[in-house]
Amino acid sequence: QWCQEFNGAAGSPDTTVWNFDLGNNGGWGNGEVEVYCGPPGYPGNPSQCPTTFSTSTAPVYIDGSGHLVIQPRNVGGTWISGRMQTEGKQTFTYGILVASIQLPNTTNQGLWPAFWTLGSNINTVPWPTCGEADIMENWSPQVLSGPGPGGNSSTIHTAKTGGSGIGQRYTFPSGEAADTAFHTYGIVWAQNEMQFYVDNASSPFFTVTPSSLPSGDTWPFNQGIFTILNVALGGTLGGSTSGLSNPQPLL
Repeated sequence: QWCQEFNGAAGSPDTTVWNFDLGNNGGWGNGEVEVYCGPPGYPGNPSQCPTTFSTSTAPVYIDGSGHLVIQPRNVGGTWISGRMQTEGKQTFTYGILVASIQLPNTTNQGLWPAFWTLGSNINTVPWPTCGEADIMENWSPQVLSGPGPGGNSSTIHTAKTGGSGIGQRYTFPSGEAADTAFHTYGIVWAQNEMQFYVDNASSPFFTVTPSSLPSGDTWPFNQGIFTILNVALGGTLGGSTSGLSNPQPLL
């Protein structure tokens, strides 16, 4: 139905396809420290964001070799990063939603990358009742036993499960890691069922249905969703950024 391969010359992602969330927004509800930037000239870009394009200064760009890059950068003591999403531009309902991603190293604290979804009705049905599905979420084992490079965390958030959600942890086979190679992170999604997988769609590690939810909860995943890619810094799961310098990008 829809595909983004991030081909073409080095430059900014296509703003007809992607929206860019901007600024710090009070820590995005999680105490995060980053300031999100759109491409140069994006309406409302914060003052910390680059005004001209360069792969050496952009926090989010296409590298000219077939990759999207989200590269957190420290600018005068402020971390800038990217959070791009398809709200109002591409809505998904059922099927397979997947991304091929090589993550930064999350052994130490500071970074909190994610590939996730929100219900398209979020503006009329507030979070978490609109539903959130975190397909890939990664953070340091030093913070609340995060998966780090050796694994992946997938979680759904619903009206009654709230910020804690219901989730499952995937562990990579010996010799594999999130930060040393590309892995596919996806959901196989049908009515009343979401199956989360890493690399092998026929072998999900986490399956949820309405019966997985607490009594009286509402299953929010039989409606349209939009997708989000970001690298947050600090906050509830990112932890301290005090030891962070020149982190690897998300590719």
